Amino acid sequence: MRSRRGAFATTIFNKLEMVRLYRRMKLGDALVLMVAESHPQVDTFVTWNAKHFRDKTHLFVLTPSEFLRRKT
Repeated sequence: MRSRRGAFATTIFNKLEMVRLYRRMKLGDALVLMVAESHPQVDTFVTWNAKHFRDKTHLFVLTPSEFLRRKT
C-alpha cells in the first residue's frame, strides 16, 4: 500500500505530465505554469521567457519590461 505522500506525488506528477503533453511544453515550464495556474487570484504571469508561455495559458503573459510599462 502506498503512503499518502507517495499517492500525492503520483497525482501531482500525472497532472504535470498531462499539462506538459497537452500544451507541448518542457517539464520545467509545465511545472511553473501549473503552479501559477493553481492560484485563482493570479491573472498575470511575468517571465523572461514569455514566448514559451503565450497561447498556452489563460493568464496574461508578460516580460518584466512589459509588466513595468503596464504599471506606470
